[in-house]
Amino acid sequence: MQKIYEYILDTLFPKKCFSCGKEDTWLCESCKKKIALCTTFTCPLCGKGDGPTLCASCKEKSPLDELIYAVDYNESEIVRRIIHAYKYKSIKSLDSPLGHILITALEKNNYTPSADYITSVPLHKRRTKERGFNQATLIALFISKKYQIPFSDLLTRTQNTTPQMSLNKEERKRNIAGAFHCTTTLPLKNKTIIIVDDVATTLSTLEACAKELKKCGAKKVIALCIARDR
Repeated sequence: MQKIYEYILDTLFPKKCFSCGKEDTWLCESCKKKIALCTTFTCPLCGKGDGPTLCASCKEKSPLDELIYAVDYNESEIVRRIIHAYKYKSIKSLDSPLGHILITALEKNNYTPSADYITSVPLHKRRTKERGFNQATLIALFISKKYQIPFSDLLTRTQNTTPQMSLNKEERKRNIAGAFHCTTTLPLKNKTIIIVDDVATTLSTLEACAKELKKCGAKKVIALCIARDR
């Protein structure tokens, strides 16, 4: 079945660079070097300060502690194309170029992820079945292997919510409220958790996940994303 699936996928979406069209690669080395990686981070909420950590005034407003991302979503057409195909054309193997983009950005910023566990924003089981995989989970596994951080599905999505991209900031918060539950039996008390997603926009989803993880005892929650869409 896997070979049949790969044959159909190769027929519908032949492997070629999303930027220049070079065959047998989703992202050639030449085009990868053209991607403008983020090198300056500010508070994820207010945009002030220096670094990916929430500033002192915003720490009281959010359960999230840090946000690291590779690119600005609106300034990287190549990455936008890849993410869209990854999510909506179900091209599973795109986890590799996206994972490499994130790792390259981390290395460029001299940032080495460190945590007790790494997890991903969960999809509802119905959406996972439709897509065939959770795109955030595959990227999290990629990062887990690179930095030797244990991966675990710490959260479950109990509500099949409306896609966030169609909603404004306040609607996103209401839409996602109560959608996640921490179902792991792993001890999370005083642990540092990295949570992975593909795109961070208003942070509503990541904050909802971080809130649930901290309810279960987590001390610090760091978000890693491919892109930030402000």
